[in-house]
Amino acid sequence: MAKINISMSSAILDEIDQARRDLGLGRSEFLRRAATSLLEALAAERRLEEKRKAVDKAITIQDKIAEKLGDWDVERILRRSRDSRK
Repeated sequence: MAKINISMSSAILDEIDQARRDLGLGRSEFLRRAATSLLEALAAERRLEEKRKAVDKAITIQDKIAEKLGDWDVERILRRSRDSRK
């Protein structure tokens, strides 16, 4: 396992020490968990952004198709399709 040295204000270290004591953790375990949580949150944000981009791309494609098709009555088409199945 790698070891690192980090610098932080004594105020933050005091908060970390209080929180880790409350949880019954050592500093290293507390900081490992904190880093893991942040990395998971960042990965989730990246996945969400990728989904947003995919949705935006789909909307753009849908808009281009709608432009090519021109005006059409979706309601009428759906009703006709439903009625034809009866």
